[in-house]
Amino acid sequence: NFKGGNYDMANAIDRYTFFFQDARTQQFYREWANHVLNRVNTLTGIKYKDEPTIFAWDLMNEPEMAGTGIGQAWISEMSGYVKSQDPNHLLASGNEGFTDGHAGSNPQMELNIPTIDFATWHTYPNYHKISTNDVVNLINTHCQTVAGRKPVIIQEFGYPSTSSDQTAVYQKW
Repeated sequence: NFKGGNYDMANAIDRYTFFFQDARTQQFYREWANHVLNRVNTLTGIKYKDEPTIFAWDLMNEPEMAGTGIGQAWISEMSGYVKSQDPNHLLASGNEGFTDGHAGSNPQMELNIPTIDFATWHTYPNYHKISTNDVVNLINTHCQTVAGRKPVIIQEFGYPSTSSDQTAVYQKW
């Protein structure tokens, strides 16, 4: 809506920058976060920001940003805002956890942001074109990255149920 009705997000040159840098979208994000945090759980009558059954929030699921500079600036700003509204819950970026800065993700940098409580990552070896053993290496890398600092949670992972070795792969992970 901010870019007009004919915005082609799939091919837009600013696809990985606009949302994270435009003052209007940043304000929209803060307003939406405030709306969610202050929404009253219809079952308990408790605002989500006070709801004890909620473990944590992600700022966004898999934010894709043009680089770690944009990523760290946006994550710092928005995590500070969310924590100012809800200091009761843990908070993560929701990043895929690429360690090379891909999609603006850098767990080592994120862990230095005081308002980020834990690192996240997602892995789907078939989609990412890596082996299941590479996932074991990534688990070790992520654990070494955060060792003694903050927890890391594998939020999303998947290996096809049609693969005869799925159980063994999950046990290895």
